[in-house]
Amino acid sequence: MIETMIIYAMSMLGTPYLYGGNSRLKGLDCSGFVNECLRSVGIIENKDYSAQMLYSELSTKDGYRSVLKRGSLLFFGPSRHKITHVGLALNSDLMIESGGGDRNTTKFFDAVNRNAMVRIRPIRKDLVACIYPELTKNGNI
Repeated sequence: MIETMIIYAMSMLGTPYLYGGNSRLKGLDCSGFVNECLRSVGIIENKDYSAQMLYSELSTKDGYRSVLKRGSLLFFGPSRHKITHVGLALNSDLMIESGGGDRNTTKFFDAVNRNAMVRIRPIRKDLVACIYPELTKNGNI
């Protein structure tokens, strides 16, 4: 399941960042990207979760461990109560994320000008939590 999710995430490399975006065709913000990855393996259904909502839902659910390894969801921000970004771990050093934009990145050309897209980057220093999904398709949220 995790490798399928990672392969799907990698297929979105270069997709433009779009604030509030949840469409692979139009653009994705960080939570839209992670939602899309989780949907690809049946962990979540059609509901869209913000980064904070994902953390709140998964951190209290059975079948998810707090561990940093390939496929872990990475949550960033000033604290666990104020999550501002989410990505997926590729290993202990690198993540795949939709990043480089902000709330002003609302058009394709904004993303291009900012070089904002789904990309591979080092794991950020403001990591506050990581959650590894160990559930099968029957354990969705």
